[in-house]
Amino acid sequence: MLKLCFSTLGCPELGLDGIIALAQKTGTSLLEFRGISGEVKNDRIADFTAERLAATKEKLDAASLKTQVIGTSCSFHDRTPGKLDASIEEGILSARIAAALGAKYIRVFGNKMVDENSPKDVADGIAALCSSIPEDVTVLLEDHGDFNSEPTLGKVCDFLAGRNNFGLVWDIWHSDVSYGDRWPEFYELFKPLIRHIHMKDAKEGYKLCLPGEGTFPIVPILKALDADRFGGAVSLEWERKWHPELEPLDLAMEAFKKLAAPFTE
Repeated sequence: MLKLCFSTLGCPELGLDGIIALAQKTGTSLLEFRGISGEVKNDRIADFTAERLAATKEKLDAASLKTQVIGTSCSFHDRTPGKLDASIEEGILSARIAAALGAKYIRVFGNKMVDENSPKDVADGIAALCSSIPEDVTVLLEDHGDFNSEPTLGKVCDFLAGRNNFGLVWDIWHSDVSYGDRWPEFYELFKPLIRHIHMKDAKEGYKLCLPGEGTFPIVPILKALDADRFGGAVSLEWERKWHPELEPLDLAMEAFKKLAAPFTE
C-alpha cells in the first residue's frame, strides 16, 4: 500500500498545533514540513529552534505523527560568492532538524541552468552537503526548474552516482513540463533514485486545481508506484502558501485520498 502525506505549504495559516489537528482530521500520519505559521525558512521557525525541537518531537509523537521530509530553500545553481556556502549551511541546519524529528529526508533544488557547467556545479554543492550531514538523513533533489529532464537532471545524478545519502523528489508538475503524457519515460529513467513524490493537479495552462479535476495522470502514476511497491511517501503539495486563492487543504486532501483509495486501502 502507498503511504500518503501532505506538505505544510498547504496550510500556511496554521501553527504546529493546527498542523497536528489537521493531520488528525484528515487521517494523515506522515508530514512534510515546508514552513510553520507561514514562515518557510527553517532557521526562523520557532518550533525548530534548539530550545523547542524536543518539545516539537514530543507533540508529534503524542499524536502518532511522523515527519517524512524537511523542505528547504537550498538552491545550488548560483555561483555568486557566499550563495553556495549559505545553501550548504541551511542544508546542514535542516538536516539536523530532520534528524532530531526522526525524518529521513531534506529536499533541495538545482533550479536554473546558468551555463553548461551548471549540472556539475549543482552536483558539487549537493555532494558537499551530503558529506556534512548525519548519515541517516538523505538529500533529495527535486526535479524543479531547469532540472526536470534527462539532459540536466540526469547529468547531476550521474555526477552523484554511488552516494548513499542522495536521491530524488519526483514532482509530477515539473516533469510534466518536459514529458507530458510520456511520464513513464521519466519514471523509468529515475525510478532507482526516487524516494518521495510531490503530487498535485492542474488544468490547461497549469492552473492548479483539486486532485482529480485536472489533466495530470495522478491515478496511472499511483498505480505504477503501487505496482512497484514504492516505499516512500506520496505527498500532496497543495501550494496554498504561494496561491492563497486555493481551497483549504482538508478539502484537497479529501479529494486526493479518494483518488488514492485503491492503492492505500
